[in-house]
Amino acid sequence: MKKNLTLIYDMEIWDKLQDLKKFECFNDEKPTPHFLNLAKKSKNNSSIDDIKNDTGEEFANETDRKNHILNFYSSLYRTDTAVEGEIVDFLGPEISAHPLVKDSKLTPAEREELDSPLKVH
Repeated sequence: MKKNLTLIYDMEIWDKLQDLKKFECFNDEKPTPHFLNLAKKSKNNSSIDDIKNDTGEEFANETDRKNHILNFYSSLYRTDTAVEGEIVDFLGPEISAHPLVKDSKLTPAEREELDSPLKVH
């Protein structure tokens, strides 16, 4: 009898837990055996020597490969200095009018200070 009551109690708790979002998120992130097998199978034996130039040819030397990688990531992560348009054009009038957005805008004085060259005091 006690075992049956415990089982019923556990089932009730389990049902309540499944309704909670945190419980759902926690269980969604658990790695399953299927996922672990996929991760094991996807191991790749690639090396830096597999990187080729833009035409698909091997590099003449290590320095050329390093320069190619450096140039690739430099261009990938470079920042555009010229930004055109206003924030209203990007966000749209409805979002731009939201108090959170309005309160986040820089004042002209703040903008001027941030755009000025860095100084070491």
